[in-house]
Amino acid sequence: MEQRQMIKAGKIMHGYYQSPDFFEHAKNIIKQNLSVKKKYIRSFELKYPISQTQQILTIHIRGGDYKIQPQNLLPLHYYQTCLEIIKSLENYSIYIISDDFEYASDFVSKLELGSARVVFSRQSLIDDFLLLKFAKIAIISNSTFAWWAAYLNETAKQIFAPKNWLGYNRKNEYPKGIMNVNFTWV
Repeated sequence: MEQRQMIKAGKIMHGYYQSPDFFEHAKNIIKQNLSVKKKYIRSFELKYPISQTQQILTIHIRGGDYKIQPQNLLPLHYYQTCLEIIKSLENYSIYIISDDFEYASDFVSKLELGSARVVFSRQSLIDDFLLLKFAKIAIISNSTFAWWAAYLNETAKQIFAPKNWLGYNRKNEYPKGIMNVNFTWV
């Protein structure tokens, strides 16, 4: 049995917690308490000297364990639709974030990215999280990791997320209630 952490009130919390219905009333408190330690941000800034004017677009592609259940993989069409909504990519550096770079590399080769600079982020999880958190535009997959980074992003102009989280290919919203009003649902 997995070890669970107790919270002050003595309740055990277990789950994905990616529905804003649970905590929208305390959004500012959550964002403050889920802040990234300054030492990680400094390290990130040294690796990625991202200025306020630099246009960063992140694309999160989940492969890994989802390949065992291919119905959970997002189709190329989802990502291409997001890119078409964005229109011009010429001023963006595109960072690809994935748990499966072999899968992501093959996948990205099929996307129409024009002449945009594409970088595969092969750094730590915290760096990947921060890339998503500081992106001007983020296209996230159906991933709790990506959802939380996008939710905590305060600088994004636009965040794209799959409308039917685990039911994208079946056109079935599951789990229900994870739609954040600040996201563009595709």
